[in-house]
Amino acid sequence: MKRSTVTVALLSLLLGTLLPTTSNSEARKESDVVYGVLSGLSLVMDVYHPPVPLRRGVVLIPGSGWDGRERGYTDWQLKNGDSYINPLRDALVDSGFTVFVPNTRMAPEHRFPAPVDDVRRAVRFIRFHAARFGIEPDPIGAVGHSTGGHLAAMAGVLDDDPDLQQSRLPEEHASSRVQAVVTIASPHDLTVNTALLWAFTVSFLGERAPMDESFTEYKREGIYAEASTVTHVTPDDAAFMLIHGTGDANVTFKQLPIMADAVRGAGLPLKVVEIESDSHAPPLNHSEIADWIKGQLGE
Repeated sequence: MKRSTVTVALLSLLLGTLLPTTSNSEARKESDVVYGVLSGLSLVMDVYHPPVPLRRGVVLIPGSGWDGRERGYTDWQLKNGDSYINPLRDALVDSGFTVFVPNTRMAPEHRFPAPVDDVRRAVRFIRFHAARFGIEPDPIGAVGHSTGGHLAAMAGVLDDDPDLQQSRLPEEHASSRVQAVVTIASPHDLTVNTALLWAFTVSFLGERAPMDESFTEYKREGIYAEASTVTHVTPDDAAFMLIHGTGDANVTFKQLPIMADAVRGAGLPLKVVEIESDSHAPPLNHSEIADWIKGQLGE
């Protein structure tokens, strides 16, 4: 073999070793990253690093009904994953996003606003440690299925807590707001429920709303309204992509137009995806979701 041929072969081998590829097999996972401690309870997340990073972070929250009883209060989101949302997670990683999957506190032991606070705490932690995770601190996206979408959306509509600026922890001074949110079959107005969602909502909020005429006034000012994402939408909030199956019996499809009207009325970027499906886990176009997030966060 001529020297030039050998040189080319060695150079090709070296470049093949050093240059990244788009294979998901080369993605790297960090497990059980502690993003907060509350009264001795560790809040942890898994972090999925892409083979070819965009330097953009996305928080991904599986659905849970906000409830931990059937799962024994374990970190089931991390250890067992979610067979429905995992393919989307992998597609986002393949697209170059660094994906953060936080475990949160759950009802009935931990009621509203505990899970919301946990997701917002996770965003502050991610933003403060952006360099460690190889991402830019701004902007950040959030994706969630079912009640996970509710938690993601709350991070997109709630203002930063001014009291945290007095905290001794510099991490708490970072913003908890995300700039782009994708919700899938998610509740946005907790005063509008199907029977199944209603039971979870009562557990989540720890309060059963009256089921008579007084409910109209109750839902305007009570905790059901406070815990609803639609209540908090303002013109400086995140962009939204709302996905829902038209025949969803778990979380009624009526939730989508309610939130869409609020987002549209605030003048925020909005993409609505209505899927002809009776499933609470409708089929997803992963590339469409990844491309939309890229468009909002920038590549």
